[in-house]
Amino acid sequence: MGRKEHRAEDEHVDGLSSDIILKLRDWADRAKRTVANKKYTHNKRLHLLMPDSTNRAIWDMINMTLMTWTIFEIPFSTLFTIQEKECPWDVLMIINIFVDLLFLIDIVVSMNTAYYDREGILIEDRQQIIRHYLSGWFFVDITTSLPIDGLMCLIDPNAVSGQLFRIIKIVRFLKMARMLKVQISLNVFVLQTFDF
Repeated sequence: MGRKEHRAEDEHVDGLSSDIILKLRDWADRAKRTVANKKYTHNKRLHLLMPDSTNRAIWDMINMTLMTWTIFEIPFSTLFTIQEKECPWDVLMIINIFVDLLFLIDIVVSMNTAYYDREGILIEDRQQIIRHYLSGWFFVDITTSLPIDGLMCLIDPNAVSGQLFRIIKIVRFLKMARMLKVQISLNVFVLQTFDF
């Protein structure tokens, strides 16, 4: 039905003028589009973490704890542990592999976390989020998350000399760069939560 046919029918509806009825129809159409758009937006946001959510803040606190462990463990194990063999599968090695695996999980979490662009607009498009992450923190995260020492020990324990093992441990200090990333994320949470 066209607008003219609606107009002829609606002139007799409870004494409302046709202009009011047309405005009501327009508002109803806008409301339908808004609801449809919200459903689309909700589906886009499915399984997406918000940068200022409590879950993201908890994950960042876990990351800070893991980084604190790493900051103390690397110098300790590099300088003070005496190893009879070059690839010791001791408690420290197992804990470090576990920590590295959690850092690898953080890469997946980061690829599924919305972010605020420079204008303060929340970006929720997954492709944009992944592009942004790949052009930013991805290289630092992947290089510091791989358990290189554990992988080398698995591949060929005899090929790892004491000096090479120490150099690999020192390279792990790059994980401290992750502290900056977590600090930025926590700042976003605090600013959005407490409206500073």
